[in-house]
Amino acid sequence: MALFAVLMCVNFASCSSEEDVELDVPQKPKEYMVSLGFTGEISVSESPLSRTEPEEKNDLYGFMIYSCPNVEGKTTYEPYAHGLFDDITSLKVKLLEGYKYKFTTTMIVNGKKVIRDTSGSGSYTFPFIMNLAKDFYYSDAFKYYVECPQINDYEIYTADRYYGETAGFIPSEENSSVGIYMKRVVFGAKFVAENLTEGTLYVSLEKAPYIHLTPDENEYENIFTLRGIKTAYESDDYVEDVKVNLKWKKEDEVYVPLGEHTISFKRNKLTTVTIKVADLSSDKNISIELEDEEMGEGDNITIENGKIIDTNVNTGTEE
Repeated sequence: MALFAVLMCVNFASCSSEEDVELDVPQKPKEYMVSLGFTGEISVSESPLSRTEPEEKNDLYGFMIYSCPNVEGKTTYEPYAHGLFDDITSLKVKLLEGYKYKFTTTMIVNGKKVIRDTSGSGSYTFPFIMNLAKDFYYSDAFKYYVECPQINDYEIYTADRYYGETAGFIPSEENSSVGIYMKRVVFGAKFVAENLTEGTLYVSLEKAPYIHLTPDENEYENIFTLRGIKTAYESDDYVEDVKVNLKWKKEDEVYVPLGEHTISFKRNKLTTVTIKVADLSSDKNISIELEDEEMGEGDNITIENGKIIDTNVNTGTEE
């Protein structure tokens, strides 16, 4: 009996030891605090479109971060963290060992004055739908906000905007900062009404606020966001066709339609649209000339009586 008792104790101790090993809790993955920064066009001091420096800390930066197990064959990124900031000088994000990360971000110059604050306390509308924060929210409960082209209620808006992506980043002791490559996703437009002697000429870009020209203020120039921001980011030669509707409001309050024209705007270039008005008493006497300025000579197009009658496309070659 004594021998049997000893054997039972030995067996019990052995089983307990094996069970203890099986119940070991896995160690938490190592954490890295990684600094965030920008590279690409956002760091260039000179650009083909003029830019007025915003007031300090008025720019808005929206981030979405995705994670994927750093295992061969794993390619699907899942939402990990997000945040909206007005200062990124010391911004850091906590990343975990064993994962690779994808970053998408957008920056809107002077965004605090451009984007509507729905609460008056830093809760912004499109494209962010986020509250201004001091640190990242570590949650999978977010949608594709910063990739959204819409600003406030419009798909084309007067805002200077940048967009960027970086994927496959693996944090480590030696890899404590990440640079997100940014590109400017805007076009410049200048509208000039020649020979406008009375009334108001309304210029309406598709899904954009109205522009109006008068005899005293017959020019308008601004920077507009592109609708295809992701496609524009992927192509240096991105061109976006925008429908532009013209109508004239006479002094007697009568509106005269002057037709709809499709105009091609190029990323990061200023296109001048000259509306030559010979006699606004007839909608048949209006023509439009387009010229892309900066970065070399652009295309020249003349539209008259609602049809393109002359096209001079610059090929960039010399005879």
